[in-house]
Amino acid sequence: MRGSEARSVSAYGNALSLRLISRTALSTRPIWIVQRRAVSAVSTAHQTKLLEGTIPNPATSHYEDKPIYPSIASKSFGVGASISSRDLTSTRPAKLETPEPLKPADFGGNIPIGDRAKWFYRLGRSYLAFYKTGFKNVWYNYKELRKIKQRVARGGRRLEDAVKYGSPRADDSKGNAVPVLSRKDYQMALRTRHDLGKLVPFSIVFAICGEFTPLVILAIGSAAVPYTCRIPKQEQGDFLRPVKIQPKYVAQVDKLQADMAKDGNDIQWKQEFLEAYRLHVNPLPYPIPILGQIWHTLYSRPGLRKHCEEVLCDTILIQREGGFQKLSPRDVFEWSLKYGLKTLRDHIADLQQEGKTIDPDSPKLKSILVPAAEAEAEYMLNVDWKRVKPENHWLAVFRPILPERAVTPRVDPLTER
Repeated sequence: MRGSEARSVSAYGNALSLRLISRTALSTRPIWIVQRRAVSAVSTAHQTKLLEGTIPNPATSHYEDKPIYPSIASKSFGVGASISSRDLTSTRPAKLETPEPLKPADFGGNIPIGDRAKWFYRLGRSYLAFYKTGFKNVWYNYKELRKIKQRVARGGRRLEDAVKYGSPRADDSKGNAVPVLSRKDYQMALRTRHDLGKLVPFSIVFAICGEFTPLVILAIGSAAVPYTCRIPKQEQGDFLRPVKIQPKYVAQVDKLQADMAKDGNDIQWKQEFLEAYRLHVNPLPYPIPILGQIWHTLYSRPGLRKHCEEVLCDTILIQREGGFQKLSPRDVFEWSLKYGLKTLRDHIADLQQEGKTIDPDSPKLKSILVPAAEAEAEYMLNVDWKRVKPENHWLAVFRPILPERAVTPRVDPLTER
C-alpha cells in the first residue's frame, strides 16, 4: 500500500466490525467497539471532519463531573533552550563500518585460511569499536540525564509531569515555577533511562563474548541491548516486528471477540494484555492459564500504561514545537513505530514483500507518515484534561478493542469505517 492509499489508513487496523457480533450480544452488553479511524491527507479540514465522525477518545469516558485537575497546554509556546547540550544522534547506534567481504575470484579460487583469519580479525575489531562507541554514548548521555533530573527535581515532579504542566508561567502549589522541557530533553531522558536498564545484562554478555557478541545478541534479540549498541541487522528486525506479529495478534483479536460474544467477563484486562503485546511491552501474545492475570497486574499493565503515557507526553511536546513536519524523518519514524501506526506497518509489509530494507531516514516515508500522525495526534489530544484524573491520561493513547465503559456510539461512521 503506497501513496495516497497508504496515507489514508488509520493507526490501527484490527478493529472488530459490528457485523461480526450478533444483535443479541449487542443488546445484552452495552459495549461499543472502538473502530480505528480512517485518516486522510487531503487537508486539515478533511482530517477534522473525520475526527468529528469518530467515536470519542477513550479518555473522555472517564470524565469527572467537574473540571478540577490541571490543564495541559498542547499549543506552541516558547520552550527556550534545551537543558541537554547533546543531540539525539548520541542515543542511536553509531555507523558500523565493516571490511568488505572476501571474494574467491580475487584469490583465483579458494580463499586462503590466513586471509580469512585476517578478515575475521578486522571484522571483530569493527564490532568492538562499534560497541565501545555505544558504551561511551551511554555514559555521556547519563551525564545529560543527570542535568535534566536536577532541573525537574527542583519542582518535586516526575519527568512526565514536567512535560504536561511545564510552562514559563506555571506555578505549583508552593509557588515554584514548573520546569519546561523540550522534546530533545524528554527523549534524551527516556532513551538514556532505557539504555541504563539494559547496560548491566549487555555488559555481562559483552565481557564474556567480546567480538562474538553480535552472534549471541542476534540469537537472544534486543531485549538486553541498549539503543546505542544495536547493530543494523538487529534494528531491521525491530522495525519488522509489527509485521511479524500481525498473524498472532489477529488470531488473538478473533479469540477475544469470541470470548466477548459468549461471556463479557474479564475482557478489559485481556485486551490490555493483548495491546501490550502489540506495542512490544509484553512478550506474551496470550495469558498463561491461571497466572495470566497476575502477570498482567504485575508486569504488562504497568508497562502498557507507562508506554502510553510516554507516547502522550512525546506527542504533546511535538505539537508544542510545531508539529510533525518540524521533525526529522527518523523522529517521525520512531514516533510511528512506538505508537503502532498502521500506515507504517503497511509500508513495512510492502518493503518486506519487495525484499527492500527499511530506511527510517527516508523523506518519502516521512511524507507518507506525517498526515496520519498529525490526525492521530489531534484525536489523542482532543481531551478536556481538567476533567480527567492524571492516572487516566494514558487512556488518550490506548485504543481498546472493547472499551471498559461504553462511549457515545456513532453507528453510521462506525459501520462505514
